[in-house]
Amino acid sequence: MWEKDFEEFMRGSILGLAKAAAGLIEQAFSVGALTPEWWVTVVGGQVTTTVAGGESTVIDHPGMLNVIVLAMIPLLVIFVAVQVVLSAVRGSTAGMLRAFLAAVFSIPATYVVVGLVWMAMGATQQLTLWILQVGSGGTDGQDEAVAGVLGLFGLTYDAANDEILLDENFAQWEMASDNSENGMIVVALIIALVIFFACFVLMAMMIFRLVLILILASFAAPAIFSLALEPAKALAGRWLSMMLGLIMAGPIAAAVVRLGMAMAALSTDWVQTVAGMVLVFVAAAMPIFMLAVTAWLGGGAGQAEQAGVMAASRAGRGAMNSMRGVSARAGRMRQRAGAMVMRGGR
Repeated sequence: MWEKDFEEFMRGSILGLAKAAAGLIEQAFSVGALTPEWWVTVVGGQVTTTVAGGESTVIDHPGMLNVIVLAMIPLLVIFVAVQVVLSAVRGSTAGMLRAFLAAVFSIPATYVVVGLVWMAMGATQQLTLWILQVGSGGTDGQDEAVAGVLGLFGLTYDAANDEILLDENFAQWEMASDNSENGMIVVALIIALVIFFACFVLMAMMIFRLVLILILASFAAPAIFSLALEPAKALAGRWLSMMLGLIMAGPIAAAVVRLGMAMAALSTDWVQTVAGMVLVFVAAAMPIFMLAVTAWLGGGAGQAEQAGVMAASRAGRGAMNSMRGVSARAGRMRQRAGAMVMRGGR
């Protein structure tokens, strides 16, 4: 008798995990959108919080960007002062101009750049939704894409009854049916746990991406201020590459999820299940992957720039040596001509 009760408990656990996985993957991309509620933590504004008893309180948030800008003003002064000293020692007019422009425009430029981040996030969110909706024939493309991924796992969402149905034609869910042998339901439970974990990681990584974007936007001031000092300008390039990588991670992850609909034509249910898990894990890894790609590209560009500077320096030294050689040869020719004139005069 207890065996039947245990199996019913296991079936209920499998259905619960499947339903939770469906909810996680369905909300993974919407929760990663940059909404005004998230953005107020960067630029400041009023935050409404609900306390016990249903009462709400309004808090004026200063905005972390404003706080960091004020805190980093001494750093800007130091950068400008060092740049002025270096330019004076080198006699560089361009360096002096860099210091002047940075002193005047660094703070306004910080707010302009952060505003562009807000606009870019809005545009990429629309791009993400378009990727999920393309080819859906007017239906809700995001739901269709989610249904395609769930179909890889042998899961179907019944919207009428708000239930998740297990397709017993899939081997893993057949093990959870009433006709399965004793103990086989454990395999189905393990599969359900892995599916739930994969969908949980996808949502967690989309939130991780959003939080990193908010942190980078809040700390835009040090990156922009670093442009005042020529040796420190690489900080701005690193900040920009990280921001671009995180912004583009959302649409690329949506494209990976969209591939799930094409993978539904794979031959066996086990292949479909494993492919679905890999698909979700790859989509979840996009923020980390894009950070690595942009760091690699930025490093390559930096090396290319350094190589170009060294090549230009070598070319300059070669030209100077050539000019010295020509000048020396011309001097020797003048000396010989003078000697010949003197001998002819005698």
